[in-house]
Amino acid sequence: DDEGAAMSKKSNCQVLVNGFYFESEGCHTKDEPEPGMNPNEITNILSPTVQNPSSDITFTGFDESDPTKGWYAHGTGPETRD
Repeated sequence: DDEGAAMSKKSNCQVLVNGFYFESEGCHTKDEPEPGMNPNEITNILSPTVQNPSSDITFTGFDESDPTKGWYAHGTGPETRD
């Protein structure tokens, strides 16, 4: 159908995932910091909609030496939100 055909089209655009922009509280479960999604996980989510994921998706603000670390991997403290 037309809706299915439109959904199967992949975008021809560049995607920049900015790990420097995040909530001040970061990512927490019951006051325990969580690492957040890492570049590999984000790429897996975006891949079905991007023509060339390996060249069209770039990351900034992530640990370049370890793509398994999430955007909040440096988080150590509890949430600051009241």
